Amino acid sequence: MRALTPFSPTEVPQASNSSFRDLLAQAQLEPVRRILDVGAGGFAGQTTTIHLLDLYPQAEVVGLEMHPARAAGLQDALGDRIEVVNVALEDYVRADRFDLVVVDIDTARIPGIFEHLLPGPLRALLCPGGAVVCVTVTDLVGAFDPANPKALSPMSRTTIGDPLLARFGAKLLTDEVFKAGFAADPDYRAICAVDKFRGDPHNPVGWLLLQQREKQPIATPRVLARDRSDRSPSAPDTDAAVR
Repeated sequence: MRALTPFSPTEVPQASNSSFRDLLAQAQLEPVRRILDVGAGGFAGQTTTIHLLDLYPQAEVVGLEMHPARAAGLQDALGDRIEVVNVALEDYVRADRFDLVVVDIDTARIPGIFEHLLPGPLRALLCPGGAVVCVTVTDLVGAFDPANPKALSPMSRTTIGDPLLARFGAKLLTDEVFKAGFAADPDYRAICAVDKFRGDPHNPVGWLLLQQREKQPIATPRVLARDRSDRSPSAPDTDAAVR
């Protein structure tokens, strides 16, 4: 995949009712041949999968859904347009890697995206330079404010809020905070973060677009074979000095 230039959420036009779709459209990912949609069964694919099928009609799309009923509902809704696998991401194995991986899982599991999934199974499933779009909490203040009608459970402050605060060092996880938080990350760089429900002051969640850093191969010295037929017996073996 081509290298992406980071951009601001203000550069993402509101061209649809889905900030997920608009984020991907602005990123202009290419080529996208294989897509893995993790947690695709939520709302029968209406949050992410239908947009992936529309934006990348030539791509192979695999949906992972660990809940059997959701997996069945997704397959019924989209038929042969998608391959649905009823398995957790940690247990999914595939030889061919993906150009794009989308992660839309339950809010309680969001810290695990940064702690375990990105450095572990996601990295193993991505093509070099591949992209990840994951759901994330963006407002650690509003997310646990009892007055917020869309607040998360107060009990989840220690399991969701505290790990994210420790990882990024801020209670408002803005686009700039995510970019700074991944600046020294060995595996990924942050491209853009947008609110999931733009214009909703009570919304505490968003989408984060990352790109896997392409590893540079370690250069090894190469010694070219030489014709030794004209070398006198007393001539020094210069090749031996570099072997």
